[in-house]
Amino acid sequence: MAIRRNIGDVFPLSTEAVFTNETKIFSGTIVNSVTGEPVPYATVSLYQSGSNIISKAANANGQFSISISANPDTLVITSAEYQPAQFQALEWQHNFELEPKPNTLPEVIVSSHNNVSPAWLLLLLPLLLKKKKAVGKVDTSTLIVVGGSILFLKGFGLFNDLLESLGLQESQDTKNLDAASTNPFSPWSPLFIKAAPVGAYILKDEVVNQMMTTLVNAFGYFNDDESAAIGVFKTLKTQSQLSYFADIWQKAGNGDLLTWLRGGAWPADRLSDAETDQINQFILKLPKYTP
Repeated sequence: MAIRRNIGDVFPLSTEAVFTNETKIFSGTIVNSVTGEPVPYATVSLYQSGSNIISKAANANGQFSISISANPDTLVITSAEYQPAQFQALEWQHNFELEPKPNTLPEVIVSSHNNVSPAWLLLLLPLLLKKKKAVGKVDTSTLIVVGGSILFLKGFGLFNDLLESLGLQESQDTKNLDAASTNPFSPWSPLFIKAAPVGAYILKDEVVNQMMTTLVNAFGYFNDDESAAIGVFKTLKTQSQLSYFADIWQKAGNGDLLTWLRGGAWPADRLSDAETDQINQFILKLPKYTP
């Protein structure tokens, strides 16, 4: 049984990174602590002295295997519907249990409009809807007040923010990314480059390796460098280069590139949908195959 710690627990880390030429294999199966069922596609990250060494995605059966010539001290596992957890990095096969997240109310998001959260305005609606003596009828003044309140919110761009913050409406960024992720021939899909014509631009091996290293290192256990992650994609000249990179990324065992970027629970939160769609919109403006 793995020695498990919830995120937030004090966990001793070594004070010095020690690297050896000996290859070590960290592997196991990730399961639901309640049902015992496998947790598919969770992100497994190895850390040494608080620094991320490598991150990979488990497969559909919750299994993973990472070969590395280093001495990590901490193994962190994250998945969108589970509590993030950390374990001692031990070199043998065993099960890793993740606790499902409890059902929680959506958090209130502070709007960019005058730094006012639109969610609190929902609390004013009961005050606007004054109870009338007549039963089964809606007073005309009530309709005017409610309708006027909605128009007021929309006029200041707060109504959509309110719905988005309450999880009742998706942002345009989220809609764009969801459309890209479900399109098998989008530039984010390896199928795009496989269907490309002869002469389509790809990437040199050394460029791919540098991109992968920069991207993984941009997201740390405690600090993220979003600009470095976004900058990786700003160097691309064609959509075919992104698809080629996504193909190599997936073959390396990191899972779907777009899904990985959008991340999940801490510490694998990575980029927001707004930041990821910034990359997406840049890619969509590039030529498909040749500059």
